[in-house]
Amino acid sequence: MAVFGKIGKRLLSWFVLVALIPLLFMGYQGYYFARLAVKKEAYLHIQAISQQKKSQIEQWFAERRADTEVLSANPSIVEACQLGAISADNRRSLERLLDSYKAQSQAYEFICVYSISGTMLACTKHTDETLAEMHDFVLEAMNSSQPLTSPIHLHNEFGLTIHLSGRVTNEFGKPVGVVITTLGLAYTLNPIILDTTGLGFSGQAYLVDKNKVMLTPSRFMNHPKPLTHTMDSRGIQLALQGSSGVELYHDFEGRDVIGAWDFLPNEQWALITEIDANEAFASLQMLRRNAMLVAIGTLGLILIVVAFISRTLSKPIRELANASSAVSKGDLGRRVAIQLNDELGDLAASFNQMVQSLKDSQKQLVQSERLAAIGELVASVVHEIRNPLSAIKMNLRILETKDLQGELVHSEHFQLAKSQTERIETMLTELLDYSKTITIQKRNVTVLELFNRVSRDFSTLLDERNAVLHARHQNPLDVVSVDDERFMQVFWNLITNSLQAIDASGRSDGKIELISESSPHATVLSIKDNGMGLQEESVKHVFEPFFTTRKNGTGLGLAIAKKIVDAHEGHITFRSRMNEGSEISISLPRST
Repeated sequence: MAVFGKIGKRLLSWFVLVALIPLLFMGYQGYYFARLAVKKEAYLHIQAISQQKKSQIEQWFAERRADTEVLSANPSIVEACQLGAISADNRRSLERLLDSYKAQSQAYEFICVYSISGTMLACTKHTDETLAEMHDFVLEAMNSSQPLTSPIHLHNEFGLTIHLSGRVTNEFGKPVGVVITTLGLAYTLNPIILDTTGLGFSGQAYLVDKNKVMLTPSRFMNHPKPLTHTMDSRGIQLALQGSSGVELYHDFEGRDVIGAWDFLPNEQWALITEIDANEAFASLQMLRRNAMLVAIGTLGLILIVVAFISRTLSKPIRELANASSAVSKGDLGRRVAIQLNDELGDLAASFNQMVQSLKDSQKQLVQSERLAAIGELVASVVHEIRNPLSAIKMNLRILETKDLQGELVHSEHFQLAKSQTERIETMLTELLDYSKTITIQKRNVTVLELFNRVSRDFSTLLDERNAVLHARHQNPLDVVSVDDERFMQVFWNLITNSLQAIDASGRSDGKIELISESSPHATVLSIKDNGMGLQEESVKHVFEPFFTTRKNGTGLGLAIAKKIVDAHEGHITFRSRMNEGSEISISLPRST
């Protein structure tokens, strides 16, 4: 550790501490939420399997009860029950009918018909055992107004079986007999219960009656046989109370399982679906192991990185200190090399950016001072030029007044001198405007108010040029914050340009459109004409001072307009196509 020095040791300790605490916290939090997610998924999975099995069992019982009801309504069976006794031939005929029904489903072991007195009229299976085991259930079925389901019991020949009853009634609804169907579980409920799809290696489903006796076989060989033992668990208790749900609990053998329980009210059975918790949460063990490996690897990487940083941290700090000292002495060309792509690298970049900003600010200050000096010079020059120019204009007016015959006024040289004098005066005015610092006094005006003033102020000029002005508003009540006098100067320059472009195109149907459009952050004002347009090469230079495509232009109109728009924190763009016209758009921030 001595190679790190005191700062290195402190950095190493603090970095490890700062990194380790959130690492442990995030690891614990990640594992916690992963466990919740896995637990929720396992719960939903087991519950879905349980509900599917419940639905299959209920559907199966509904189908069998429907078969029994159809059978009990058969005219031959109703007639035999009404007679109470039948001949041997009728018995054989009735048994053939029962055999045909029995053949429709592998679930039926045998079907019997009893009269109201309890006499067996016909049966597909005749044994003493059949009579003995069904005697009590037949009597109970005779006295019940509803179809009955017997408890599951063990038959010597057919194994686990269950009886369903269906009352036979005459045309007046009076009971005259009962049909008893006996179903073997081996081909009915057992396939549903023993289907372990989605239950892995440790999961199983089983049925328990109201006395907590297990009714169906287990998938595990060492498990006791059905009807030989009772079972108890939280899932069984809750199911027999008539509820359904899923949670983690101890099964009847004391293992931690995720169990889903449902209640079958018609049969008074509990349906339990369980899977071992270790298997359900197996992915968490892998996650925990991977998290530990990642944590150890991350900690080792942190130690390496911190050791490297602690040894190299002093060099860039020293460079920053030396550069700061040089800048303080006026060396704005000094820069710090960016060697690291981290916070120190960001600090070096920020320092370089700060020095560059200082250099740019100094340059801008010098430029501003220079422009201010040039502005004063331009103002002085304009003033000095205007004095002799005023004398020239005055003498031209005197000559024009004294020229009674009009020979001088109409001479080409006189008109050229007069027009060029006016051009020089216009150029001097625009040059003076462009050299001045623009100050604006904003006020809120609606687009409608602004466009109405444009239409009013330019109506005479438009009439002289045989041009029409149209205004289109997306929202005429949009408010913009502008210096309206300055903006009228912008509109004057832009509309004058449009009129000159229309004149140059030779059109007799000159048209200028004022368009306003709105967006959440800006209001866009556009001036569109159908004038001559510009070449693509000229478009990129239109806002440059003194750039013009006209013989008598000064090239300052659009430059002044851009300067005014920039002072409003706006943005101006120019689009044009030759022989199709031009469009200038001004985007202004929306007034708040």
